[in-house]
Amino acid sequence: MFEVLERCLDSAAVKGVNHVQLRGQKRSMTTCTVKNGVVEEFSSIKLNGVGARAFIDSKSWGFSSTNKLDVKSVSQTLRDAVKLARASSKQKKQKVKLESVKGAKADVKVQVKKPLQNYSSEDIAKISLDACKGAREVGRQVVDTKATYISIEDEKYFLSSEGSRIHQSLSRVLLLVDVIAKSNSVICPVSENLGHAGGFELFDKTSPYSL
Repeated sequence: MFEVLERCLDSAAVKGVNHVQLRGQKRSMTTCTVKNGVVEEFSSIKLNGVGARAFIDSKSWGFSSTNKLDVKSVSQTLRDAVKLARASSKQKKQKVKLESVKGAKADVKVQVKKPLQNYSSEDIAKISLDACKGAREVGRQVVDTKATYISIEDEKYFLSSEGSRIHQSLSRVLLLVDVIAKSNSVICPVSENLGHAGGFELFDKTSPYSL
């Protein structure tokens, strides 16, 4: 990703531009929903994208984005951002001076003890199934249960014409449990959730069944 962004940042597209920011992201997301002991949904999706911002004539910002990560597509996105900024600049009279900042370089990673890649689809489904089972076994008054597992893995990249080069690697896990109990004509819904930035170690202290 950085190679693509750096090639675009060094291209002729940024000639005469006051300031440029390029943001790239790769996301993997898995969702598993179990309702009353039956798997209703299981999906794994991947999302990619790049956003470009350009500041022109000390007056105007332009923004454009793409979900394609090749050099040609990102370069066109940057050119579009520059065009939008120039078009908007013609309508503005007041100039803005951006405060000069030193470019930041960082590589930030969330600490993960049990990586999500080490677990199968069956392992993931079992989390939601166990949560529903635990809720149903509380008592006969429980009439409806739903448990939703969500995991998100993000790789984020940031480059700027000031020299910033930042990479973030993020992993998050979340379990949502919704339960409805009924006694005679009294209906009581309740929700509980568990989540953190990390991996499957989330369930070491609190099991899906106990939640």
